[in-house]
Amino acid sequence: MVSFRAVNLSTRSDRTELAPATAGAQPDYRRLLNGESGEATWRIVEVFSVDDLPFLVRLYWSSGSGTGQKAWFTVSKATRICVNARTITVEVANLSTLANNRVGVTVDDGFSPTENYWQEAGETDGVNPVVVDIPPHARSLKVHLLNTTILSGSTITLQNADGTDVGSVSVATALGTPLWVGTSRRVKLTTSAATKFVAVFELGL
Repeated sequence: MVSFRAVNLSTRSDRTELAPATAGAQPDYRRLLNGESGEATWRIVEVFSVDDLPFLVRLYWSSGSGTGQKAWFTVSKATRICVNARTITVEVANLSTLANNRVGVTVDDGFSPTENYWQEAGETDGVNPVVVDIPPHARSLKVHLLNTTILSGSTITLQNADGTDVGSVSVATALGTPLWVGTSRRVKLTTSAATKFVAVFELGL
């Protein structure tokens, strides 16, 4: 328990080594950092892989006495996230199935504009649509297909909270101009043939 009114976090840096991920299994998240202070201020959270390998981040923070916010990030090698926070918790999971991944974090006080992303990967069967949840703080979306010959014949459909379709564009169109997700809850991907895909959400953090 922090008993003083100060912006200093109780923990500002740490490092952990993640075992290889298991293909097809749920990500194995590990606690990397848990810090708190007496007052909120802008924090720059830098997470990085010492081994230059991809990983996942779950970030939780609060700026007052409430339960706070959360966001998910997909990181290629390193990224920077800026939030106004009194408490910060960082969890990480390895995306490499071939090697251990040494992941570190440092937190400094200050403000900096940042850009981050969340990625969902999967596979379609060419018949049934695949539904992907929109992550917290998502702004826009692009979908990349391994089979690029079916881009124009494949569609991304926005769904509202009750599952009603509210808008649709071709994957090819959304590659040229990112699809703004607005207040949608999910997106539905329909392809004209079976293919692997990656849905990349741009986050407002």
